[in-house]
Amino acid sequence: MKFKVDKDVCIGCGACASICDEVFEIKDDGYAEAIDKEITDDEVKENAISAMEGCPTGAIREVKDEDKVKDKKEDKVKDKKEDKVKDKKEEKIKDKNEEK
Repeated sequence: MKFKVDKDVCIGCGACASICDEVFEIKDDGYAEAIDKEITDDEVKENAISAMEGCPTGAIREVKDEDKVKDKKEDKVKDKKEDKVKDKKEEKIKDKNEEK
């Protein structure tokens, strides 16, 4: 069992981390994040489910097997987009340096 926090929905109230700090933490950006590993301990699972159910915005969801595949694909697409943006920025810097 794994969980994921939708940062577009999370308000950073910290309820999840206070209920189940083994799975959720508030990051430097002020929003919650779930650990990226399978939870096997039954008590931790119960606490994580309580945190999910207690989230005031519904930002937490359980990650299903098909979600894991989808998330990996989305991460690859995101990485490619970020690489393209980085490449364009580097090109602009290079062009500006060549103009000088």
